[in-house]
Amino acid sequence: MTALHLDSYSNHIWSDNLPLWFIALARVGSLCLMAAGLYYWADLLGVMGESGLIRGNWEQQSLRVILACSFLIAALGLWLLAFWGVVVWSVSAMIEIAAIIRWDGFALYPLASILLQIAGLLFVLLSCALVYHLARKKDQNIDKART
Repeated sequence: MTALHLDSYSNHIWSDNLPLWFIALARVGSLCLMAAGLYYWADLLGVMGESGLIRGNWEQQSLRVILACSFLIAALGLWLLAFWGVVVWSVSAMIEIAAIIRWDGFALYPLASILLQIAGLLFVLLSCALVYHLARKKDQNIDKART
């Protein structure tokens, strides 16, 4: 049973009809987001050297705390196949990208972080579009068979 319900008109597409590959993709994405959240927590705790709560100004420190929490929340939402998980991930990714662009040294691998976030979001968007297209095609075939 999945939790991705966009509205009452699309339950036949997003409810129990999700293909296994889409669920697996969401779970892999969730694990990647969990790794990102844990990375930010490790940075805040100073596991990799100087704590993220000491480095930079108060804005950078605040954003590191926000990203540490929001990536874990987004990971949970994506694991549950909840639409809000994708929304939290999108907002968190935009915040991270803006912070990387704004401040040098915000992320350990800035270019890789930006590219992975953008690629992941595009991949999920394209996968959702494919699932929607396949479900609509299936509905059209069923309608044709009835007539």
